[in-house]
Amino acid sequence: MSKQERRSFLISPVRKATDEEILKIGQYVEELSRQNIIVHWPYTDTPQLDDPVGLTICTINLGAIKWTDQINYWWSESSVASTFDAGSAFALRKPFSWANRDKVTNMDQNLLELYDAWAEESRSPQIPFESADSRNHPSKPYLLYFIGPHTEAGMGDEAEKITRYRNAGLSSGVEMKTTAGLDNGFLTPLEIAKNDRRAITECGEVRVWYSKENGPDQAKIHFDLGMAFALNKKIRIACPLEPKPYKSFQNVLLKLNKLP
Repeated sequence: MSKQERRSFLISPVRKATDEEILKIGQYVEELSRQNIIVHWPYTDTPQLDDPVGLTICTINLGAIKWTDQINYWWSESSVASTFDAGSAFALRKPFSWANRDKVTNMDQNLLELYDAWAEESRSPQIPFESADSRNHPSKPYLLYFIGPHTEAGMGDEAEKITRYRNAGLSSGVEMKTTAGLDNGFLTPLEIAKNDRRAITECGEVRVWYSKENGPDQAKIHFDLGMAFALNKKIRIACPLEPKPYKSFQNVLLKLNKLP
């Protein structure tokens, strides 16, 4: 790679992408290539067929993200995995840039504000962007981080179970942290994400409550899970989980739950 070349990881839909989306994204990749940017496009560069679980795909994408100079994000409402990849990139402090900001609709508002602020911070010379080398928070084995529903709407009828689970950890002398919350009115989504990144970095283990595929808190759950995965945290399931007959985060979590 010459000094003028840069590497980009393109977060974009794959499994549920339409033919029209693939055509437009392919044209965008060609445009980046003309700017001397080497693009890792998961649709062509991450093998998809030999992984019935999805963990190998996540691992290959993470490896590409680690070596990239920047993240380009092509939004698609159909792609849940994109939020996971974005969380991994944020954990590794990669500069972020939109590929199709004008097409974004129906995205979680807090996540949209986070991405916009991340993009602004990435391109602003007045705001020093944090490099991965600035991380200096040693893990604490007794500290757990809880990823799961955190709003009343997200917890729904599981509120009592989730509260009981978290309190059980506290009563056993284990400190369990979770997101600072997106409805406290004091912090921006970017500030919250940075605080959560610090907490996940410091924790010895992550516990994941993943009982709903499309709950109102799922975007935040996928983003935080991507951070935990990128930071190489031990990930354990906190609620009953059934495998799916297709690639899914349920299957990925069940696989991660068995790893030492």
